Amino acid sequence: MHWFGLTDGWYRIELAGHQLLPYSSETLQRYRIDHPAVQRPFAGYYAARLWEDTNKMTPAVLQPVPVDLLDFVASDPDAWRPMNSERFSS
Repeated sequence: MHWFGLTDGWYRIELAGHQLLPYSSETLQRYRIDHPAVQRPFAGYYAARLWEDTNKMTPAVLQPVPVDLLDFVASDPDAWRPMNSERFSS
């Protein structure tokens, strides 16, 4: 086995006390029988690749938010209009 393969594992990302993108209990139940690898609500991925991907995207995510979007980004997400609202349907 090569070193990259030795970094295979699971990870989770937490932000401000919230888990980002965990597998739902429905997904785990649906695939647990057919896919024994689905055992945890976390993403399975090579840690080395996660590190490489994070390093590659870092310059882009560190760009400042455009001034015309600052109020939107700082606003309460519960107040955002859903995509299927009247404003977006025609």
